[in-house]
Amino acid sequence: MKNSNKIKRDVLALYSILYPKDETERQLITRLFSKEVLKLLRYTPSEIEIALSLENDLYSMHLNDTAIEHSIKDKEDVRIYVFTYFGDISKHIMSEEKIAENLRNITLQDLKYMYSLLIDVPLNGKITKRDVLYKIFEFFDAEKRVDDLTKNL
Repeated sequence: MKNSNKIKRDVLALYSILYPKDETERQLITRLFSKEVLKLLRYTPSEIEIALSLENDLYSMHLNDTAIEHSIKDKEDVRIYVFTYFGDISKHIMSEEKIAENLRNITLQDLKYMYSLLIDVPLNGKITKRDVLYKIFEFFDAEKRVDDLTKNL
């Protein structure tokens, strides 16, 4: 949405004006507004600012490093995330352009974090996002081959 940041700033400004700063303002607001409105004024303006996240829209908030670290905790979470946003590279399900676009929305640190959940060996030296992504896919491909080979034993 074109005006989303402006709307977020206006909502924050409105909330900051209404939020009581001391006991006198609290008493005045209690007389002016109904109980339903007062229940909505339970958060501080700084909490509202964080919730609105003026710098990021919801999509990039989903992809930022704290969201990645909070939402991805194990190998299965990494598998779901990577195949959702990048498809199966070995089967060429997603175009290179779409992969490049999605790589712009994730940090190298996030990819390294996901890699560290899969393999205990840290990535050293200079490495690109695409390299880490392909290493993650190589892990899942190798895992699939091992499963196929051990299936008939």
